[in-house]
Amino acid sequence: GRAVDVRGDSTEAGSTRGVFDNGGDYVVFEGRPNNGTFFNWQEFMVNYANGDQRFRSANELRSDLNAKGINPSSDGSFSNPVYSYCRTGYLASTGFFVFDAILGWDAMIYDGSWSQFGKMSANAAKGGELPDQDWAVDNSTYMEEITYNADNTQDIEPLNPDSDALDINPLTNAPNQVEEADSSYQPKQTAPDDGGGAPSPVDDTPAIGC
Repeated sequence: GRAVDVRGDSTEAGSTRGVFDNGGDYVVFEGRPNNGTFFNWQEFMVNYANGDQRFRSANELRSDLNAKGINPSSDGSFSNPVYSYCRTGYLASTGFFVFDAILGWDAMIYDGSWSQFGKMSANAAKGGELPDQDWAVDNSTYMEEITYNADNTQDIEPLNPDSDALDINPLTNAPNQVEEADSSYQPKQTAPDDGGGAPSPVDDTPAIGC
C-alpha cells in the first residue's frame, strides 16, 4: 500500500502540533513512512485559493496522483490500497472521499493520523514515552525519513519586542487603570454604629435593599 499525507509535505520539524493544539504540544518526530508520499488536499479542488472548492474531474485527479506514484489497486482486493492521513484525520477524510468515491480505488483512512503515529517512540531522549520498543515506529522498519522535534527546537520571539523596555508588570496598579479609576470613584463603605439595618431613605426616596 501507499500512505499519502494530504497535508502536503509535512516532514520538517514542527509540522505536526499535538491533538490539543496548545502552542507547545508537538509530536516526537516528523517524517515519512516507507513507500509514503504526499498530496495537498487543496489540489483536489478546482481552484481552492480563489474560492472554487468543487472537486476536479476524476481524470484530472487520477493523472496528477499517478504522477506522484499513487496508483493503487481498484478491484476490491486491497492488494495495494492507498492510505489517507493528515494530523488528526479531519483532512484525511477528504482524501478518502476522493480516493474511494471519485476514483474508485481501494482506499483506507488512518484516523489517528500523524498526531498519533508521530508520538509512537520509546526514545526518551527525544521525548518518546512508550514503555518498550514493541510499538515504536521511529526506525528503518517503518520510516524512510525521520526528523525529531527535540533536535530542532526554536525560541519563539516575544510578541512585543519592546516588552522588556516597557517593564510592564500586570500586578502593579498602573496597568489596571479601570480598577484604579473605580476605586477612586466609589466612596469607602463603613459599617453603621447601630449594628446594621436597612439603608436609610434619601430625599424621601424609598430605600432598596441589596
